[in-house]
Amino acid sequence: MQLNIASLLTLDYWFGQPPSFRSTTLLVYLLVLGLLFLLGIVCKVIASKQTLPGVRRSLFRRFGTWAIIGALLGMMFVFFRYEYIPFLSNRFWFGLWFIGMVLWAVSLGRAMKIRMSRVESAVALDPFLPKSKK
Repeated sequence: MQLNIASLLTLDYWFGQPPSFRSTTLLVYLLVLGLLFLLGIVCKVIASKQTLPGVRRSLFRRFGTWAIIGALLGMMFVFFRYEYIPFLSNRFWFGLWFIGMVLWAVSLGRAMKIRMSRVESAVALDPFLPKSKK
């Protein structure tokens, strides 16, 4: 089946009943989402280590949460599509999921950039701050 780019702009494409998955397409979706889930678990395990500085630990923890939740939601939508559930298997949900994941990743990146700049400015000011006498 060829993809017609003009069909992406029609409501029937996004809200109509999509065809069922082919076995290779289903396998690719599950493989990618499974790898995303495993990556999230690895990031959570790395974040639990006490040897990481606070900003990096926070980055790994947040990225792990992003990956695990995204993979679970993606697997849920794949399940709905595989089972051919009328409303929940629409392409609209995959599009909404993808847009949500991208926006969440962008906000995660922006928050980490702000935190890193705060840490860098604090490190740069540290030599000039008075030290406590013990």
